[in-house]
Amino acid sequence: DFEAIYQKGLISGTDPASPEYWGDPLDHDQRLVEMAALGYALMIAPEKVWEPLEPEQRENLAKWLYQINDRKCWPNNWELFAVMVNAGLKKVGAPYDQARVEYAFAQAEDFYVGGGWYTDGRTPSKDYYISFAIHFYCLIYAGVMAEEDPERCALFKERAKLFAQDFIYWFADSGR
Repeated sequence: DFEAIYQKGLISGTDPASPEYWGDPLDHDQRLVEMAALGYALMIAPEKVWEPLEPEQRENLAKWLYQINDRKCWPNNWELFAVMVNAGLKKVGAPYDQARVEYAFAQAEDFYVGGGWYTDGRTPSKDYYISFAIHFYCLIYAGVMAEEDPERCALFKERAKLFAQDFIYWFADSGR
């Protein structure tokens, strides 16, 4: 039942002629965050999110998502939202922007401080966004794009292993 509701929302939300259109995102817009989830859905469940759509509906969805490539994201983990969107578009055969992916990864590389650790932007602080966003998105990418981008995917997996060796000490034996 949820699939039909989700598809209906996706169709009307990305149709500029619909009164339920989500609108064009702006720079630093929360909609850029939500686009990452849709890119992820395209990667892992195209049979639920992409394939049931009519050609015009697919085009609307792809065009709406593609707007992330022309918008500014905050210079932190938000850069990886464009990676999720473009990887999703690529997986379903829609137009995508590889240059934007490379830019986002270059930004994330600037955040890398060694030993599996990143900062969340150009800041000295290290927080939960390292695991909840940066490693999370990089590992999704590594899992889905391993054939297309094996070297980068192997690097992300290795960095996550290094990070996990330290991150485990952020938790008490009880899990807190």
